[in-house]
Amino acid sequence: MRRLFFGLLIMIPLGVHCADLRFVAGSTLRDKGIYDEIPAAHQEAVVVSDVGFPPEEVSLVFSVPFDRMGQLFKEHMKTSPLGVPTVTEITIDPPANLPYPSMQSSKDSSSRNLEDLRRNNIDISNIRAIQFDFPVYDRNASGSDYSSLRIIVADASRLFKISGSIVVVTRVDVTRAYLRTFHLGIPIPIKSSTEVRLVTSTEIDLLNRFQKDCGETANGAVLTLSGGKPFWAWQNLQKMKNLLVAR
Repeated sequence: MRRLFFGLLIMIPLGVHCADLRFVAGSTLRDKGIYDEIPAAHQEAVVVSDVGFPPEEVSLVFSVPFDRMGQLFKEHMKTSPLGVPTVTEITIDPPANLPYPSMQSSKDSSSRNLEDLRRNNIDISNIRAIQFDFPVYDRNASGSDYSSLRIIVADASRLFKISGSIVVVTRVDVTRAYLRTFHLGIPIPIKSSTEVRLVTSTEIDLLNRFQKDCGETANGAVLTLSGGKPFWAWQNLQKMKNLLVAR
């Protein structure tokens, strides 16, 4: 269910035992220099970090074995309100093949990151995963603006030697709008297509529906900030491991 938010900051619980996620109204993105009109047009709230900016990815940690989690996701998403996704079995083996742009942008620091991971007893080689690519949605009348969603369910046992699953959520909004000056955001009379990565109440509603229908609750969530550490950075993976151990 989509909601219209008038407040600047909204707290929505994600599952019974999961820490609350913070949201802001989609109409406030422009105040942060983010020119994506799709969330406001479709009455969506946007997930933000504790510093107030949208993450590129939201990773949820479940104490559910990967094989069971994958099967539950496959069955549940057959009736997804966003349409039936394309399902692909993949292997994540950073830094060789990285399914998200934020991971690719961090290849230069991959050697140092791998050393940190080994030191913290985290193995990121040959991770079993299932990739769900959903049909585009939130499309405008001309078809120039739309959203696409990718969810990856990864095997936490390979990473941490602890049974569990990680669900990584990322959405890309493609919009065609006037370019703007860098510092002042003043529009100039040239249109171009741009991409914004974020997660909104629409995707969280989808995951809440999954948790409710399947009787599984996320242990917690880890956010990947734009331009920050990728999903597989050891700091983020250590947070996920802690969530599994705590449960």
